Amino acid sequence: MSMVCKMKRKIFLFLFICFYVNKLFCFSFYTKYEIDPGKEIELKTDGTAIISDYEGNAICKTRFTVNQYSKLCFISFLDEGVKYDNDPVKKVLLLGGKEIKSDSERNLARGYYNTSSWFIVDVPRSMEGYDSYKDCTSYLKEGEKEYSIDNLSEIRSDSPWVEGVEGYGEGEGFTIVGNKPYLLIVNGFISVQKPYLYEQNSRVKELKITGSKSKKSKILELIDTPNFQTVDISFLEKDDDTIVQIRSVYPGTKYKDTCISLCKLHNLPVIPYMGDK
Repeated sequence: MSMVCKMKRKIFLFLFICFYVNKLFCFSFYTKYEIDPGKEIELKTDGTAIISDYEGNAICKTRFTVNQYSKLCFISFLDEGVKYDNDPVKKVLLLGGKEIKSDSERNLARGYYNTSSWFIVDVPRSMEGYDSYKDCTSYLKEGEKEYSIDNLSEIRSDSPWVEGVEGYGEGEGFTIVGNKPYLLIVNGFISVQKPYLYEQNSRVKELKITGSKSKKSKILELIDTPNFQTVDISFLEKDDDTIVQIRSVYPGTKYKDTCISLCKLHNLPVIPYMGDK
């Protein structure tokens, strides 16, 4: 009888440990916290930040500083009063694009850091919407993780498209259905938990853009920055789909895999925010 009791205790202890390990490691932070994606963070060049709701009504005003880590920018709020989901905001991931039409504000994708976790929130409204992709030549699979072409239409941490061939992936690419005057791009591997992955993986240096029907083509160079940037593809004809191919890369310090975190059609030119260099 004592052996049976000991066995039951061991089984109970094992199940108890499994339950709490699962609770600790297997939650999704996208569902655990309800975050309002309508809030806007507007950064002014005088060092102030205005937090507004979706309709543009100011919620609070604070001050910030900008720091860089491995080419990724983070802003730290200096004043109290900025909260998301009732947690004080400590830092915000900054993927900036300084638009030509505005000299006093920067549009950005942003996340926040509360007491324990990072969260990507959203991108500016002008960058919302999903594009349709087809004819992807390859993508990387690592175990159960797939870095597929579906990742290109929105900014999410650790979810780029990664070409899946040997070497740097020159010639690999995909087609975006339709076209607009600009192609909006976030180059490289974006990770809020592991920002060093941006430099460890390869980034695109030159893209070859071709019209699917007109066959018009150009080689366009990208800046080596994780921030929003656009390239002009207005040379394409009205009925063209946009064929995108890797022409050359900025080599990664550790991996040859070439990554793009966002690539979608866009109506406005965007100058990338380059930090306080």
